Amino acid sequence: MSSSTINQLTGSEQESIFEFKVYRKRWLLLFIFSCYSLLNSFQWIQYSIIENIVSKYYNVESMAIDWTSMIFMVVFVPLIFPAMNFLDKKGLRWSIILGTCGTAAGACIKIASVHPDLFWVTFVGQTLVAMSQVFMLSVPPTLAAIWFGAKEVSTACSIAVFGNMFGIAMGFLVPPLLVKNHDNTDDIGSELSIMFYYTAGFSTAVFLAAVFFFQDRPPTPPSAQQAQQKENASRNADGFVNLVKRLFGNRSFVLVLLAFSINQGVTNSVSTLLNQLLLTYFEGGEEFAGIVGLVSITSGMVGGVLLGVLQDRSHRFKQITLAAFTMSLVGMSTFTLALELKSSVAIYITVAILGCFLGGYMPIAYDFAAELTYPEPEGMTAGILILPAQISGALFTLGYGEMLRSVGPLWANVTLCCTLLVGSVIHVVIRPDLRRQAVCRASVQDSIPSYNAT
Repeated sequence: MSSSTINQLTGSEQESIFEFKVYRKRWLLLFIFSCYSLLNSFQWIQYSIIENIVSKYYNVESMAIDWTSMIFMVVFVPLIFPAMNFLDKKGLRWSIILGTCGTAAGACIKIASVHPDLFWVTFVGQTLVAMSQVFMLSVPPTLAAIWFGAKEVSTACSIAVFGNMFGIAMGFLVPPLLVKNHDNTDDIGSELSIMFYYTAGFSTAVFLAAVFFFQDRPPTPPSAQQAQQKENASRNADGFVNLVKRLFGNRSFVLVLLAFSINQGVTNSVSTLLNQLLLTYFEGGEEFAGIVGLVSITSGMVGGVLLGVLQDRSHRFKQITLAAFTMSLVGMSTFTLALELKSSVAIYITVAILGCFLGGYMPIAYDFAAELTYPEPEGMTAGILILPAQISGALFTLGYGEMLRSVGPLWANVTLCCTLLVGSVIHVVIRPDLRRQAVCRASVQDSIPSYNAT
């Protein structure tokens, strides 16, 4: 085959000629990461969803319980840069091992916190788990790009985020089922202890699985894009500051970052304060709040995977992310109306719509950002994307909580609707410069034939 003919090949045609190999082990690694993500995110929400019970047991204010969730956002800010550098220098394997180790250690510390005077111990354990999430949130696009083929990247990224969302779903469902609002605090302590033991056991098992099975990267690149990424590795050796300058010089990436920050701000504030929000309308509705949270996150998992598959098939990144954001606005608006009507059926339906698109937006935004910033490292791009989102998550949660207490849930929810409208407008003006997809249509670089043709 002549070089001029090769130069005209698409990425998928190149992959049929050159040995870009995918390995079955990629699914095992994706499963281990998803379990790590699940157990870390489960612990994020496990106190907030039973806020009134935990507050009663430890005899602390509700704001202290809010901080068990917000600490995840706060510690992210100073730790994400070291974590991104660690991921870039040491690779996936050691990042996952360190993250699973911290998650398991934090869960084990909580076992020793079951006493009304030991809230500080449980908060120490929660803080360690929160610190471990910095090795988790920027991994999905990196894991997907390094191990999965060109037609699987968005889907794999969505599945990786699926674990995070499933963990939040379990965080909404399990604590209200295990820990009841007993008059006797000893009974509450016994049920908290059961929850902590199970969490520590599963977290330790995942840590051991990461140690024995997790691998950094495959022997052979899975796609032309990843082979090209290796060729461009020297581009990223000129320092972190220059990388950040390039990212913030990319107008489309900055717009995605702003929209993503709004999405995460709304997601984190509603998730953290869902118990307080619903108890305003439904007295004694702890279990109802847990089920509503489960419906929201479960629909988000389904939405994330479906949107990821659609994105893989169509490559219409801007259109899909815009549609997801617009439908999030529709979901939040109708959810607000359903709350005012105090209709449990309407709440289930509307929160399913909200969760499907609000939660489903995260993985497709990851992949859209990777497209816009290629060939920058996916982990670095995701880390920069998440940093302001975590800050906005903490600020939104504080502001939303204050509005719930001062002006009531209606105006608090209307404010969130307005911010989602702003995010939708931001997506309209994004220019979809899909650089990673362009590699599929570009000519084969001189280094590509080093992966011998069959």
